[in-house]
Parts: sequence; C-alpha cells; structure tokens
Amino acid sequence: MVLLAAALLFVIGRLANVDMHGEVVGSGSSSALLGSTGFYPDTNGRCVGHGDYADIRGGSVVSVLDPNGRVIGTTQLREGTGSYGSCTFRFEVLRLPANDLYQVSVSGRPAVPWTLDEVMGDAGIRMTVGS
Repeated sequence: MVLLAAALLFVIGRLANVDMHGEVVGSGSSSALLGSTGFYPDTNGRCVGHGDYADIRGGSVVSVLDPNGRVIGTTQLREGTGSYGSCTFRFEVLRLPANDLYQVSVSGRPAVPWTLDEVMGDAGIRMTVGS
C-alpha cells in the first residue's frame, strides 16, 4: 500500500510540472547608411541580433507567463549559433506549473501563446523574430 501511494505521488508530481524547451530563430539582414539590422556574427564570432534586433542575443531574458499574465518562470537565451542572416538561440525552463496555455516573451517583446500540447511536443516550441 505504501509503495502504491508513493508511486501515485510521483505520477501526480510529474504531471504538476512541465519542462519547456524551445528556440528563437532570428532571420534577416539589411544594411543602411545609419547602421545595419539583422542577425549575424559579432566581432567575437557570436551570432547576435543587430539594429532593431539588438535585444536578441545570448543572455536575453525569456519569461513564461500563465494565462493570467503572471510570470511563472524565467531563463536566458543561450549563445546564438548560425551565420549571416540567421541565428538560433535555444532555451529551457524547467518545472513550470501545468497549465492549458502559456505565454512566452523574449527580451520584453510581446508574448506569444502556446498550448500545453505544443510545449510538451518532442520538438519543443519555435519562435521567430525578423523576416
């Protein structure tokens, strides 16, 4: 009986927490007289956003909100990988409370909604920034 209760508590605990895995893909590039906008390696070889996308880079804050807009988890983007015109930044937020709907915001940009099924999918979530 004790083993059954312990197993049940383990299963309930696993269902009560969700691990979110995802990536932010930045794409686009342009140059102008006053500067350039887009995604490409910086002088240290790290793939980062420039111009209008300068806030998208390794270390940028990812916030996960519940359906009521309350922050329930945060993390940071990992360093970007890619080349001129395209960068990918991965992230994960572990042990989120289970909800039917999540909202994800990167670097204070407007939040994007995701269902529990999308979050639990094998590929995780994929957000895009840029063209």
